[in-house]
Amino acid sequence: MKENRIKMSRKAAVCIVLAIAAALFLIVVLAGIQRNAASGKVESAEDAAEYLLGLGWEVDQNAVTIQTTVLPEYFDNTISAYNKLQLEQGFDLTEQAGQEITVYLFPVTNYPNTSGDVLACLMTCKGKVIGGDIHSSELDGFMHALK
Repeated sequence: MKENRIKMSRKAAVCIVLAIAAALFLIVVLAGIQRNAASGKVESAEDAAEYLLGLGWEVDQNAVTIQTTVLPEYFDNTISAYNKLQLEQGFDLTEQAGQEITVYLFPVTNYPNTSGDVLACLMTCKGKVIGGDIHSSELDGFMHALK
């Protein structure tokens, strides 16, 4: 039997090796991004938008508002009521009482059947998602869990 050999220049071989290395690098980077989103690690507005996208919410990253605040050590009735919503979705703000948190607020661009503004609020503490909600900015609006 006659062997089929492919003849290629050294330059072509180097290009192929570099292309394979670039593809592997891209796979590793994308896997890291997905792992951060899946683990709830959020350290930037881009991470926050990615996290929300993972829950099905498309947001306008160009219109994000980022605030830092300190959760009170003792919750009044309003914050306790809000924490009930967080507890329903597996978060508990009492664990971060007295700590500084970061709040990312985005306009939601894919909320169904509404004409008013809808916002996604995502709260983090030390890079970890600790809570959030989807709410309407209308006076007679709504608020519900992220999921």
